[in-house]
Amino acid sequence: MDKDISCRLTSVVLKYIEKEKGREGVEEYVKKVGLGEEYLNDHHNWLSFDAYTKQFEYAVEILGDKDAPFKIGLFAADKKNVGAIFVFVRGLANPYMAYRLLREIQNRFSRATKVDLLHLDNNRALIKSIVTHGHRMTKEACDFRKGIYASTPMAWDLPAAQIKERQCQAEGADSCIYEVSWTNRSAGYMAKSGLAAGLLFDIVIYNYISQFQQIDSMARTFLMLSIPLIGYFAGKIIDLRHTIKTNLLISAEQNEEIDRSMRLLEAKHEELELLNLGLEKKVEERTGELNKSNMELAEALSRLKALDRMKSDFVSHVSHELRTPLAAIKGSVDNMLDGITGMINDKQQQYLFRIRNNTDRLIRLINDLLDISRIESGKIKLRFQAVPIRDIIRDVKENLMPVAKEKDIEFAASDSEWNDLNVKADRDKLSQIFTNLLDNAIKFSKTGGRIEIVLSAQNDDFIKASVIDYGMGIPEKDKENVFEKFYQAHNDSDVKKKGTGLGLAITKSLVELHGGKIWVNSKEGEGSDFSFTIPLHK
Repeated sequence: MDKDISCRLTSVVLKYIEKEKGREGVEEYVKKVGLGEEYLNDHHNWLSFDAYTKQFEYAVEILGDKDAPFKIGLFAADKKNVGAIFVFVRGLANPYMAYRLLREIQNRFSRATKVDLLHLDNNRALIKSIVTHGHRMTKEACDFRKGIYASTPMAWDLPAAQIKERQCQAEGADSCIYEVSWTNRSAGYMAKSGLAAGLLFDIVIYNYISQFQQIDSMARTFLMLSIPLIGYFAGKIIDLRHTIKTNLLISAEQNEEIDRSMRLLEAKHEELELLNLGLEKKVEERTGELNKSNMELAEALSRLKALDRMKSDFVSHVSHELRTPLAAIKGSVDNMLDGITGMINDKQQQYLFRIRNNTDRLIRLINDLLDISRIESGKIKLRFQAVPIRDIIRDVKENLMPVAKEKDIEFAASDSEWNDLNVKADRDKLSQIFTNLLDNAIKFSKTGGRIEIVLSAQNDDFIKASVIDYGMGIPEKDKENVFEKFYQAHNDSDVKKKGTGLGLAITKSLVELHGGKIWVNSKEGEGSDFSFTIPLHK
């Protein structure tokens, strides 16, 4: 490579690589960048933003140093590397002015990056940078930028600035924000420099002055003392001028910022007032709409309650009206089957059994409808008393034993200390709870199966009763719905015919009226465990 690399934004990178890796490293870099020698040797050429960011990734790869981009940024502060830019920056008087003009300079020279100065004081700056137009910021390019910002004070022979990255666009933030802090030249720098220059001048001219015999020793001594003092006071004046200039700049900037903030605040206040007016109007409109909706909802709810009362009254009335003729039908069929009306043949007996079974089913349905109607209307009243739970279980088992024998099902009840306890319950309703659960267990048990009734302590106030079968079980998707009215989980048509779909809904309501809870644990194909709590009598 015959000529120096002079392409903008690349020459500094190449010089750093050459310093660390020699010309071989430079040649490797150029090859990776994929740009021709003619392009790189023309200082009028610029890299695209994507190529600009990519070059720092190549630098890390070639140098084997993840901190290389930051170091390259610091390396750029060397006046040999930046040339005329060094003279320009140095002419800004101090780092404060350099950071102050950063926004204007950066935004003029780059269309891919927008820089904003969020805060600036005598030795601290808060800089915001955003990569725009769909370009992608990389961590390596961000590190290079931090190196550049940190290097600025080095133009005045000051230490590099300290830089903190508050957020980074390469890491997913909407922008990069850097906090830059630097050390200003110590107070009295020029005064000390003037004093040092005066002393150095004394040393240089001492021998020369000694040759003049016409100047007496007193005058020579005065002259030797006055030169350093003149240098000191001249430097002091420069220091004072610099301090005043800097403070004036800062004060002017602060005043301008205050005025700008006040104007912005007034504008935002006006916007807020307009927004409040619009918001109040919207709230008023929505309140009117809400009031109208509430009135319509109240009317609909009132109509719904009236319809619900009509439904309950209808169900109750019809159920009562149906019970009487059904009881008469059942009585007549029982008399015929008992032979009171005379001898019947096998065919007639078969039809009469069918009539009786369907009559019993209708009676159960009517009774369930009446129970649901009374529960939903709040007309059902419980008569709480001390009830021996052992007696309830025994009576229910005896009543359902004929049904269980038809499927050769065995009843098993745990014999524990809880069996002898009294519970606080309505005797008839507690019997109905156990009847519904046991009847449900019989329906879904296999022939020759087994049903267990287990009592255990829930806590000091409640006892838990469980009815366990080893039958069909309940599909997972149906478990949360088994206590809903008219819901039947199984597809078995024979099972469906035997139930009304109201038993478990009634059972749940009766348990809750006692102050207890009911739930089910089940696995399809293995059986179900229906458990409920009932308060103890104390």
